[in-house]
Amino acid sequence: MGQPKTIINRWLLIILLAGVFLPGRAQIIDFPYIDSVTYHHYVNHKWEAVVANGKIGLENHIDYYYLRMRIGEAYYAMEKYALAIPHFKKALEFSHQDKSASAYLYYSYINMGMSSRAYRLGMSFNEHLKQSLDIKPKPVELIDVFGGYTFSNNESRNSQISLLRQQDDFGKQTLIGNQIYMHAGLTFHFSPSFSLYLSGSYLDIARTNRFEYRIEEQTKGVPVYANDGWIVNRFESEKVTYDQSFEGRIRQYEYYANAKIQMANGLSLNLFGNLLSINAPVIDNEKISVIKTDTLTWHPATGEVQAYAWTKDSMVFTETDTSFVNWVAGVNLQKDFNTVTINVFGTFSQLTESHQGQVGMSLLYYPLGSTLFYGKTELTGFFESGEIYGNEKRLIFYQMLGIKLFKNTWLEGEYMAGNLHNVNRNQGMIVYNLPEKINFIAGLNLHIFATKHLTVSLMYNYSDKQGNYKTENMSSDTETFYSFKYQTQSIIGGIKWTF
Repeated sequence: MGQPKTIINRWLLIILLAGVFLPGRAQIIDFPYIDSVTYHHYVNHKWEAVVANGKIGLENHIDYYYLRMRIGEAYYAMEKYALAIPHFKKALEFSHQDKSASAYLYYSYINMGMSSRAYRLGMSFNEHLKQSLDIKPKPVELIDVFGGYTFSNNESRNSQISLLRQQDDFGKQTLIGNQIYMHAGLTFHFSPSFSLYLSGSYLDIARTNRFEYRIEEQTKGVPVYANDGWIVNRFESEKVTYDQSFEGRIRQYEYYANAKIQMANGLSLNLFGNLLSINAPVIDNEKISVIKTDTLTWHPATGEVQAYAWTKDSMVFTETDTSFVNWVAGVNLQKDFNTVTINVFGTFSQLTESHQGQVGMSLLYYPLGSTLFYGKTELTGFFESGEIYGNEKRLIFYQMLGIKLFKNTWLEGEYMAGNLHNVNRNQGMIVYNLPEKINFIAGLNLHIFATKHLTVSLMYNYSDKQGNYKTENMSSDTETFYSFKYQTQSIIGGIKWTF
């Protein structure tokens, strides 16, 4: 009696599938159709077909838990985590506290690098789900250590420039040389929504202060014997050029803090500040004039003497060890839209006895819905006021593109253009406060996620820079500034350990 019923059931299933999949038949888009076709492709791991038919269902107002999970898991299997996120979130609206949807959403955040959102979500899970996913409170989330060296051709290219024109008496040039960089940081979690990143950095920068100047000196010639018995000393004046350099180092200590509040719906707020303690010896110069006298004429027979007086000039240099503090403070508001992240930021700073303000916006985007290819575009308005550099407005452009090279290995190329002098970036962590104009920076960054916890990074930057030297005409009390170019290449490596 059971065999005929089994045969009938099989034929009914065949007829149903034929109605679903055979071409040439007008298909009504309804719940049974969408449910069966997406399930069929889902169990056969035909992920693109799952997504395509799932979208058809959503367009026809067919929306339920299993459909969202199938679409989300299909995107996840194709490593399109950003596209999977909204479907897992929607699945949770249909089934609150669902373990499968919660786990997939958590790992989608992790794979997209949204660690703050993942931590906030994970800490909201029940204890059983936390244990199954090995989610624990993280008082310390990560430790990073970086270091590197910057090579400059400034000394070899510009140390022989003649600073003086024919009419000049004095010239001064500062040459920024090679640099050593060290950095270490920690991220602390005080709650699922609040974290604090603290770091310290050290910069050791070679600097040469070069001076070229002319001093008028008197030379005593061969005496001339006059007919009346007088002996006359001849004096001639000429300007002698001197070139003198002083080697020194700029030492900069940076103390950085960044507090982050991770809110719901992908919104976060960062408040950050960077305190820069700078030690830079200053070389001052002073022209010293002394009245000198010598014999102009004398008569051997009578002993009568006539004196000659002139001014002897010399340049005296003194070195003073000076220390001062610069600072940067700012705010950043971020909103994640899964495939696009928008940042709006503003900073205020006091650098090199001037005040600066920055307002900007950046877009981080994933065109493929995954980290296979991504980019970041940033535009910043810069404003500066002060006695040294005056009032100035600039526009700074930044572009980054990244690709996945191999499993767990990513390569990024970046380019930043505009006069970057006294500009800060990366939420105030990087500050370009040296006395030089940076025309552009181009670089490559390699990131290797060696293990679940360890990330190794290697970064290379090429910078085109411009320095200035000053000449003075002391008789007319005028100053003239000239520029010179040079380039630097930086190699920085580091590791990040995530707990």
